Amino acid sequence: MSISFSRSTRSLNSDSYYVSLVALIIAAIVLAAWSAWFLFAQITLYETSREYTITREGAVLAKFSTEQMPRLRPGQSARVSYQIPKVDTPRILTAIVMDTPSRPQNRLAADTARLEIQGQAPKEGQIAEIQIEVERLTPMALVLRIGQRFMNQAPK
Repeated sequence: MSISFSRSTRSLNSDSYYVSLVALIIAAIVLAAWSAWFLFAQITLYETSREYTITREGAVLAKFSTEQMPRLRPGQSARVSYQIPKVDTPRILTAIVMDTPSRPQNRLAADTARLEIQGQAPKEGQIAEIQIEVERLTPMALVLRIGQRFMNQAPK
């Protein structure tokens, strides 16, 4: 019995932990990178609409749901993307929210926002998607917000 024990201790003493150490260091680096992304990366949230009309002046009047409207404010940046016939990639234009129904002097419907497009606006009837940037937050903040909503909707 003492002979097998001495072999075991010699075997343990001669083993190298190099491979395990390298794997542990790689795992720690990956975990640190993911943690940094989770805490510091920025995610942009958009409110999206596909219903729009174009005014004579070239502005776009986009309709949004009543749940989306409180998050829209003048000055927010937006993107308008639409497909050009016979072209594979969609055209993406930048825009700015000029007016929302929160101000009484602008005379907009309760579900409409007016955008000023920088570039040639899509033609009436073209399928376009309007995305207004409403918020930037970290993945951690997003997970906490979703968790809070989940906890508030727990069955009673």
